[in-house]
Amino acid sequence: MNNTLQEPRKMTLEHRLMLQCSEVNCMTDLFLIIQNEGLDQYEQKDIMKAFRWAWEITEFLYPHKDFLKTLLPIMKPFNHFFMTSAEKQTLDKLPNKVWIYRGGSDKDGLSWTLSKTQANWFKERNEHYTGEPMEVFSKQIHKNRIFAYVNGREEKEIILL
Repeated sequence: MNNTLQEPRKMTLEHRLMLQCSEVNCMTDLFLIIQNEGLDQYEQKDIMKAFRWAWEITEFLYPHKDFLKTLLPIMKPFNHFFMTSAEKQTLDKLPNKVWIYRGGSDKDGLSWTLSKTQANWFKERNEHYTGEPMEVFSKQIHKNRIFAYVNGREEKEIILL
């Protein structure tokens, strides 16, 4: 039997977020950690996994839109850590020109979908919550404008740069 004490395992950034945030404040909590502590102590893979978790758990990303528009291009070289291997394969198989859709009131948002049906679902959900009429936007983009494809919530989500 080995009686030596082992050094406690350092908690990952993703686990810290899981313990302290909710769907309302998760992205904010991630940004506060980055601002207060920096990221030097974490590997890119861990940062991207935490960012993915915060992205998926945060219900409304709009308040973070400007910061995300700055952050996403910087993180693009590491987006393979953001996606699962199946999501990466889906992204790789997309044609150079892709039709994307978005249901809501903001045609300049970052979160889109490959599914017109899913966009319509978001349109109706947003109308229900706000009581205001919404639209389904569509546009064709070049694949190089995509930060990532994620399907963790089965929304066929395209995250735009």
